[in-house]
Amino acid sequence: DLMMSPRNGIDICRDIRSHNQLKDIYIFFLTAKSDEYYQHAVFNVGGDEFVEKIVGLKPLLTKVSSVLRQSLVIKKRLTKLK
Repeated sequence: DLMMSPRNGIDICRDIRSHNQLKDIYIFFLTAKSDEYYQHAVFNVGGDEFVEKIVGLKPLLTKVSSVLRQSLVIKKRLTKLK
C-alpha cells in the first residue's frame, strides 16, 4: 500500500528492487490512491501491478492467479533452456 506507516509501499518496493536476491519478486500495489501521479510512481520504482482497493475480491484473485500461471510458464521455459 502507498499509505503504510512509517514506510510507504514506494520505499519498500525500492528496497526490494535493490536487493539482488529479491529483485525478481512480482510486486502488486493494492491501494486507495488512484490518481496518475501514484500510478506513475509505482511503475517508476519497479512495481508490477497497480490495483485500486475498490476492486472486488474475485477480480483481484483472478489477476493474481493469472500472474502465477504466467510465472510458472516462464519458469518451465527457462528450465528447458538450461
